[in-house]
Amino acid sequence: MADDTPPASDTTAPAPAPDPGAGSSPVPGCIILITALVVFGLLATVFTVVFHKQSRLIDGFTVAAPTEVPRMTPTQAQINDANRKLEDLLLATARNEMDRVTFTADDLNTLIATQDLLADFRGQTFIRSISDKGIEAEMSQPLRSGFLRQGLRYLNGVFRVKPELTGGTVVFKVVDIEVTGKEVPEGFVQSYPAFMKIDPKLSPFDQVLPKLDRVYVEGDKVVVETRVALLR
Repeated sequence: MADDTPPASDTTAPAPAPDPGAGSSPVPGCIILITALVVFGLLATVFTVVFHKQSRLIDGFTVAAPTEVPRMTPTQAQINDANRKLEDLLLATARNEMDRVTFTADDLNTLIATQDLLADFRGQTFIRSISDKGIEAEMSQPLRSGFLRQGLRYLNGVFRVKPELTGGTVVFKVVDIEVTGKEVPEGFVQSYPAFMKIDPKLSPFDQVLPKLDRVYVEGDKVVVETRVALLR
């Protein structure tokens, strides 16, 4: 009698895949975590040291309160003269003409005292003189200090600045700062931002600035030159 039992198959069931988590060591993960903690700890330490060093540096030549700087009370003749120069500048740009307008220290102080656009400088900025070294101004400037720059200190001293026409606007670059009885580090002066930057979007500057050719100091005056702009 024939045996109807099918022959046994040579194919064996595949062995189950090993569990990837079985037998793995937690050591590499721990090393990565510890390394990250050490790195962040070192960065925090460096930040704290630099922060305290900078704070002590700034506290060395600043004070807790502002100083009231002189204010000019211009005569009507001085007001008329400064306004005339301002109008000459506006007229030259409106007519697309070349012109050269000069401003003295008294002119600048008069404009600070009378022009609403310069109201923020009253009691904080007084132009002492103008020379080839720049514009010398007595100023009281607020500086942020302390943790996350939440504190407020004041830099009361004599600033020497130079006007520049750059980036489509006029800025006054700080080249020297003198504080009585204290030393202001050269690195701080070089990194100090321009204390005044005219907003090119503000009227009437939006019409004037594109027509300016040069702004510079010559002798005891600030010179503003306009250019002829190509019409499209």
